[in-house]
Amino acid sequence: MMHRRANTATVEQLRTKLDQSVEEAITKMQAEASQVQSSLREFQELTAPFEREGATPRLVSLQSTASAVQLNAHAEQRGQFGAAAPCPHDDISDDIQFRLHVSAFNNMAETITGGKTLDDKFFMKYAKVLHAELPLPLMVHTRSNRWAFTMQRHRPIELVIPKLDHFDFIVRVEAIELDRRRIPVSAVATVHYELRQDDLGEYALHRLGDVELQAGPSEEVRRVVHEKIDAFFGPVLNGGGVVIPEGGILAPLRLLQSRGIRADQEWITIALDVPAEAIDEFRRFRGQQNPEL
Repeated sequence: MMHRRANTATVEQLRTKLDQSVEEAITKMQAEASQVQSSLREFQELTAPFEREGATPRLVSLQSTASAVQLNAHAEQRGQFGAAAPCPHDDISDDIQFRLHVSAFNNMAETITGGKTLDDKFFMKYAKVLHAELPLPLMVHTRSNRWAFTMQRHRPIELVIPKLDHFDFIVRVEAIELDRRRIPVSAVATVHYELRQDDLGEYALHRLGDVELQAGPSEEVRRVVHEKIDAFFGPVLNGGGVVIPEGGILAPLRLLQSRGIRADQEWITIALDVPAEAIDEFRRFRGQQNPEL
């Protein structure tokens, strides 16, 4: 009888310990899931504009070597094409290296804007990202004259790298709307930039010359198209409107150190180093989200 009672007590103890272990494991899994969802929400805020337009890049393959891990993503729809050859910049001594082919930018721009009518508020929203201060010609208010551009369906905004660290943006507009009047224009604007690094190590695109515009005989149309494109593609593009939050999973991005940017042979390469401080901040964030992890 005593032996049976001892066995029963042992079984109950084991069951209690097992239940506790299962509860702890479930709690940790829920905490992990909550943390992942929180992190994904922050990333989704960045990718939401691309997702709405169906232009989000897709991960297509993963490769690894003894010294590096490579993730390959595509940004293309049916009828669009990607890089014809691998990136020629094969130096992988950096901690992180982003390699972007011009076709990714061009494909996303075509998916988002091709054949669509983009109103003045659209240009104002994205100008706030490109510039630290919104250019006055792109400011929309109650007393401003409303306007919109209808973009060409094929390659409405095209990026070309004509030579080392030089960028050409070609904008193709099919029609404009001025105070609800639609005016066909078939305008083509070309803007030339050079990538430069300042004394503080910051990179920016500096415009070379004025906007080159082909837009038919109408002086009114030429004036409006030139004014808006000249303001949007301003003298300097440095992403001054992008603010990395001080908290959350994106905060460690503020500590990444640039090792250089290179644009050549249709490829843009951005090299970054990840200092120990960035890793420590990421770990602190994880600890704040779930102290048990």
